[in-house]
Amino acid sequence: MKSKHVYVLAGILILIAAVMTYQKIFTLGLPTAPAETTEAWIVEAKLNFEASGKGAKVDLVIPQNPVNFLKLDEDFIASNYNLAIDELADGGRNAQWVVRRAKGLQTLYYRIELVPQLEPSPNYGPEPAFPKKPEYIGPEASAIKSVLDKARDGSFDSATLTRALLQHLDRYRNDEDVALLRKNATDDTEWVKYIQFMLDGVRIPSRMAQYLILKDGAQHEILQPWLEIWNGEQWLSFNPKDGEPGRPTNGLLWQYGETPLITVTGGSNPSVDFSISKRPRGLVSIAKEKSKQEASYLMHLSLFDLPLQLQNVYKLLMVLPLGALVVVFMRVIVGLPTFGVFTPVLIALAFRETNLAVGV
Repeated sequence: MKSKHVYVLAGILILIAAVMTYQKIFTLGLPTAPAETTEAWIVEAKLNFEASGKGAKVDLVIPQNPVNFLKLDEDFIASNYNLAIDELADGGRNAQWVVRRAKGLQTLYYRIELVPQLEPSPNYGPEPAFPKKPEYIGPEASAIKSVLDKARDGSFDSATLTRALLQHLDRYRNDEDVALLRKNATDDTEWVKYIQFMLDGVRIPSRMAQYLILKDGAQHEILQPWLEIWNGEQWLSFNPKDGEPGRPTNGLLWQYGETPLITVTGGSNPSVDFSISKRPRGLVSIAKEKSKQEASYLMHLSLFDLPLQLQNVYKLLMVLPLGALVVVFMRVIVGLPTFGVFTPVLIALAFRETNLAVGV
């Protein structure tokens, strides 16, 4: 083979290796060092209810593919219960536990482990229908019209109108119209629903998103309602309290809409208690899980899919060129005699036993 062909072939192989390395590091997040870790969030939902002594059925809404998070693992813990998981129309899931006989206090657990995604994903989704304009009646009709007109004057499109509306409702709490409208909401969820009712008046599609705010060591947490509007291309998120755009910091999207988080048939007094913790997780295992979920072929071109015995052989083979380089350096540059072609293998074995830095 001509030397020119050798250079071309070597260049092609180097280019292929560089592209694959780039994809593994920056797409799958494969670390450059085996001991690299990141922080993983563990969320545990504890379900309690009083069973009546007959059959019981428990439904819990759980996330499907959480926005801005990669799901690593999840567990469903319940004694003597059968489990079924169904997908919901809004993209979430429903976990259903059933048992033939149950009496007294019942406790079930759902646990999910996640890591934050490096890049926030745009919130595309099925295009919603434009809402019908509601008939506002009574004193609230003029109040809603006044507030919407003020927001419209300081806006350009649906996103800026929504932000202007929320900021006006937050800044002018003592205004007569705003005070009247705020009386219609008894909690945060009712307030988001009422904002949606006002946005229907200007025919802006909206929905409620419910987030769990992740804080290390937090207990007894509840879901926080958030507002999303459709701008014609994607869903945009807003803080319903002050109008700030974007999703909540460290917010885990749990569900959309007003569907009850937990529903119990054959029992009473249902409750859900969230606990949150954080722990280190190896980047290699995260990259393997991400590759599996994305059906990527890249991890199949690595050593991780090989049996451990073959992985150990490859560890030795991959340091053989370094052993040969040391032999060439010692013989040609330093001038020391070597012991034949087996010397690189002995040096490679030394590298494997002592690690590369100490061996060199």
